[in-house]
Order: sequence, then C-alpha cells, then structure tokens
Amino acid sequence: MDELGIARQRFRIMCFGLGLLFLLLAGRLFDLQVVRYDVYAADARRYHETADIDPAPRGSVFDLHGEPLAVSTKTMTLTVDPIAVGPIVRKEGLADLLVELGIPFDREALLERLYRSSRYVVLERRIEDAARVERIRSTLRREGFHRAVRFEVEYKRAYPLGRDAVHVVGVLGELTDAGAEGLWGIERYFESILHGRDGRWDWERDAVGHRRFTGDAESVAVEPGADIHLTLDANLQSELVREMRQTMEENEAAGASGVLLDPRDGRILALASLPDFDPDNRGALTKTQIRNRAISSSLGPGSSFKPIIMAAALEAGVVNPQTAIETDDGQSRFGGRTIRDTHPHARLSATDILVHSSNIGMAKIAIRLGRERIYAFERALGFGQLSEIHLPFEEKGKLNPLAQWSRSDNYSTASHGFGQEIGVTPLQLALAYAVLANGGFKVAPRIVDKVVAPDGRVLRPPVAPPYRLLSERTGEWIREMTARVIEHPEGSNRKLAIPGYRTAGKTGTFEIMGAGREVLGHVATYVCFGPLPDPRIVAVIMVERPNPRRHFGGQVAGPAVQNVVRHSFEYLGLPRSAAAEPGPQ
Repeated sequence: MDELGIARQRFRIMCFGLGLLFLLLAGRLFDLQVVRYDVYAADARRYHETADIDPAPRGSVFDLHGEPLAVSTKTMTLTVDPIAVGPIVRKEGLADLLVELGIPFDREALLERLYRSSRYVVLERRIEDAARVERIRSTLRREGFHRAVRFEVEYKRAYPLGRDAVHVVGVLGELTDAGAEGLWGIERYFESILHGRDGRWDWERDAVGHRRFTGDAESVAVEPGADIHLTLDANLQSELVREMRQTMEENEAAGASGVLLDPRDGRILALASLPDFDPDNRGALTKTQIRNRAISSSLGPGSSFKPIIMAAALEAGVVNPQTAIETDDGQSRFGGRTIRDTHPHARLSATDILVHSSNIGMAKIAIRLGRERIYAFERALGFGQLSEIHLPFEEKGKLNPLAQWSRSDNYSTASHGFGQEIGVTPLQLALAYAVLANGGFKVAPRIVDKVVAPDGRVLRPPVAPPYRLLSERTGEWIREMTARVIEHPEGSNRKLAIPGYRTAGKTGTFEIMGAGREVLGHVATYVCFGPLPDPRIVAVIMVERPNPRRHFGGQVAGPAVQNVVRHSFEYLGLPRSAAAEPGPQ
C-alpha cells in the first residue's frame, strides 16, 4: 500500500474514532440531561438551595379558670453548615472557638461534626441564657463564622401542674431535627391544633456559599398554634391526685384512678391515674406509668353497679322502692351456684336491698328485669363502647354480647345485678351515675371547654345534647334510694356521710379471679354524688389490688372520695343541704 492509501486508512480510522467518541459523549449527555436529570437536578438544588424552618409557637393548654397546664418558652439552638465553614484549617479554628464558647463537646467531637457532609448539624439545643446567646453570636461574627454557624428558634415545653395532670395534658416527645410531637393526652389528641404551621423561608447559595433570599412563592409565614382551655379545675385535679396517692400508699395498692364530673353537662372537673410520672423528668417510662387508667382500664364495678340495675328495674316497672323481695336469709342457689350476702336478711324492700347491699336481692331483681332489658340499658348508658372523650387510647370496657350470657341457669343475668361479668372504666361508671344524679339524662363527657385561635376566634367542640334515659319519677326514686345507703342507720355506707350535705353513693368490692378461680386481688370502688337535691358533683375512685388484709370499697376508696367530695363542695361554695343528717365527726 502506497503512502496515500496509508494516509486514507489512518484518516478513516481517525474519523471512526472521532465519531465513536462523539456518540459516547452524546450518550453521556443524554444520560445526564434526560435519563438522570431529576437526580442531578436534585443534587444541585441541595447544594445551591436551602430553607430555614421557623417553628410555630405551640399553643398553650389551660384549665377552666385560665391556669396554665402546658406552656412553651422560647429557646435558641446552635447549628452549623460544615460545608460552608471552608477548608480543614477553618474547621479546626472553628472547633477551637466553639470549645472556648462552652459548647458541650470536646474538640475531637466538634471536629467529627464539622467533617460531616451534611449541611445541617446541631451543636447545642435549648440555650435559654439570652446574654450567652448574644456573646456567642458576636464572637462568631467577629471571627467570620456567622455565615456557617447560626442560631435557630425552638420552644421548650413546661407543665406547671407537673405530674398531677400528666395523663390528661400529656407530654411532647423528645426534641429532634423534625421538632417534637405530642405522645399522650391532649398534647397528642390535638397535635395539629396545638402545633400550628411552621414558617419556611427559601434561600439560594452562590458559588462561595453565601445565601440570598429567593422570594419563591413556596415560602410561608409562621402560624402559631391555638390555645386549648379544658374543663379541668387545677385545684380539684390536685386534690383528687393527693387523695388517690395517699390511699395507694396507705393500702399498698398497685394502681388507682379517679374522675370528678358535673352531672348536669358532663364537664370533667378532674381525671387522674396512678402510678404517674414527672413530665419534666421522664427518664425510662413503663406502660404502668403512662397508662391512663381512668379511661383505659376495664375493671369490675362490684356492688357499685347495683344502683344502675336498680334504676333499670324501676324504669321497667318490675319493682318500686317498696317492693318486697325474698333474700333467703343470706344464701341462695342460682342454677347450681350459690350467692351469699354479707348481712343476711329474710326479706327486704327494693330500697333496703341497696341499703344493705344484698347480692341475692339484686340477683332476683335482675332476673325479673331480664337479660335483654339489662343489656339494652347498659348499652344505652355507654358500657362496652367508647365515650368519645377527647383523649387518646380510650378503651370500651367489657360487655359481652347476649349470645355469650349463660341462658340455662340465668347466672349471667343474676350476676349483672351485683356488678359481675362486666368491666367498666372509671369514666364510664361516672357517666352512668351522672344519669342517676341529674334526674335521668344521659350526658356526653366534656374535657375541652374551648379552643382559642391565634386571631382570637373562639371555637367550641360540638357536644351531643343530653337525652332522657329515665323518667322523672325514676330519677327521683333512685336518687333517694341511693341516698338512703348513706343516711340509713344500718346503711352499708353510713360512715361516708359528709356533715352538712346530703349525698348519695355506693361502694363496691370486686374479686379479680385467676384461671383456677383463685382470688388474685380486689378492686375497691366508691361512687358518690351530691349535694342533694341538685347534685353538682359525681366522684369515682377505683383502687386496684390493695393489700388483701384491707380491700373493701368502703375501707379503701370510701374515705378518699369522701374527702374529695367534701373539698369540692366547700371549694365550689355549694349550699349546705337543709335536710342533711349529721354525719360522723
């Protein structure tokens, strides 16, 4: 091949190579600009664009009188953009400076943070000393680090009532880069209302890392959270917790729960659960501590359930207050099972069945009433259902469907008469007694009084209107019959009278049974309402597994409820009852 042929061949090879190179470059450009455009565009945006989040001030929680239960205070958080700091020598200089400024890391730990590829690293949270903040800010500006190290606003949550209201108010989770959210109670249930809307401000970085505001439409102004005013009264709440705590300690109990409400409209004045925890110093919490037993523990009511079944029987017309019932000298067989009374009698009126807390008398009245009417009345009162109170983690309690009630021997029907084969929450029991106290009206529970928006608008949660479950006559009968339990000289609760006030109520003692029918413990209960004739307070305390040597409702829960109710009457300035019998001094 002559020299011209060789030259032509080389030219063709060169053209082929150039063409191949062009195709490779075109393919690479197609991959970058078309196939993987979104990936590289996002990388570019991450480098050149940033956003500041201005956290919204969280709304506060107040009691009925405006006393703060949860409030937020402004603090500062120090952050750094490691990439914007610059080369290694600048990072080392900044680490030395931060150590001098008292940032809570040693030099090596600070350098480790400054070497990260992230553009957002937290150096110190919740700095509350304004003078220290200004000292750090001026020093960073003087040394030229103010573009890379910045302060951001964050809020610290405080709970002035402490552990006394922790199960109602709830707590926030640990503060993270994403903020903090409510974990329990009102803080969780109304998270979106309390949190508000964080502000967002978009920026662009130039080639040397300086920032300029973009003015994009995506930037939004901060919108503070709304304030929530509860129906709780801080004074009554603390008194309820104090009595419950003392009762638990004196009786070596595993837990206690209590509710105080106004039977006229269902307003919850106090609601408490023990054990509890300090919301400002939580540490490692157990399920026992965080559980709100007042709405999430299904407990046997025992004899405290008797007035409820009696009310159903009065309404159905199967008995009246004077109806005589054979009580078989304190021992009777129901389908092969024996029911006993603590205080034997041969024959009692319906009123005296409550006064002497006769299991046999209530079993016979329940059988007269019948399982269908019992079940329907219990459902109408809200047992076996959520009350829809504005708190998370509420439980339905236990109410077996009729198909699971024993039919051959009527034992299930009989046992409902004295509070067996049913599980209730303290709130459900309080709401049922509200019907007895207010003359027969079912009321919905209310724990939120109003929500106040940042612009001052007042919003009130919708509340289901009261509706009549018992006739006026039945309401009067059951109220007076339950009052006789306390006022009668031989009444089972006569020691729980409150001097100067007429009250009504019933204790209960429930046996917690094991799989082998062995007694594992007890639930001691007392429910009280008053003052008669116009009750303003229903109080329930249920104490779980007290010392077995002292476990009756009148011994354990009775004195605590008595003290809480007396305090409530005096605190609210309620008039004394004209016909009140003097109680024990």
